[in-house]
This record gives sequence, C-alpha cells and structure tokens, in this order.
Amino acid sequence: MREQESSPTLYRRGGIRLDETDEGMILSAEGVSCRLTSHPWEPCLYIRLPDGRTLTLHNAFETREIGEAARSGGTVRMITGQSYDIAGLCDLLICAVRLNRESADIGYVEGWRFAECLRQEGAVSADTAVDLSAMGLRNPHTMDVFVRRKRVAVTPDGRYYVREEKKG
Repeated sequence: MREQESSPTLYRRGGIRLDETDEGMILSAEGVSCRLTSHPWEPCLYIRLPDGRTLTLHNAFETREIGEAARSGGTVRMITGQSYDIAGLCDLLICAVRLNRESADIGYVEGWRFAECLRQEGAVSADTAVDLSAMGLRNPHTMDVFVRRKRVAVTPDGRYYVREEKKG
C-alpha cells in the first residue's frame, strides 16, 4: 500500500479520481489523467494534459483550495458566486478538459457546463425550458455569454433552454 501513502486519493466516484502527489494534484477521468497546478498570487488553475498542452482557467482557484475542500468536506466559492463541493469541482474541471480551450474564464466553463446540463435535461425548447436555480445555478448571469451568442435562450418567465444547432 505504499502507493496510497505517496499518492493519497482525495476523491473517487465512478471513473473519476483526484489524487494529491508530491508533484501536485492529478485528476483522472474518462481514461485521461491531468496534472493540476496553480500559483497562490494568481487566480488561475492550470490543467496539464497528457499531450503536454496546458489549459488555463482564469479567475479560478488554487489547488490548495481543492485539497482543503476535499479533506474537510467543504466547498470552494467561485468568483461567479457559485460554490462547489469536491464532486462539483471535479465535474467542472472535467468540463474544462472537454471544452479544450487553451485559455478560458472559469465563468465561461461554468456556463458551458450548465448548457450541457440543459441539453441532458432535455431543455431544448421553450416548452421544455427549466429554471436554472433548480439545477443548482445561483447566478444565472453565468449563462449571459451563451444567451448573447444565441446558443441558449430564456423564456419570458426566466427559464432556460439550449437552442437547436442549425446544420448545413
């Protein structure tokens, strides 16, 4: 069990695993392991992909905060006003990897994640639109960039849905 001593698992759920090593944090999901790093004086989180590229999440959080949340069962509060427990943080980081942007603001990643949740919930029209607060999003302004780009729409009563992508 020596590996566990040098590489304690902070979180595990299904195929998702977050380990803290001497070299930093490792997030593993969907068959991919990424190294997470940060600087205490800069609100950015860096995700080093297996191919050597690094994704930068601006206005994010430090790996220290991730570790503290995992060990204490607490949360990390985002600049957007959202608070995430360790499961939510891991889901958000996995979304950042899927988004695959070299540089992105954490608020954009949050919006992208909730747009994906809308799609999964079947919110694809005004008739099937949902209240974002029921999905756990306390700051609907996270979705503003998606609304402006007409990827997400808002009903007159404040419910959201993903617009159909036109092909061709």
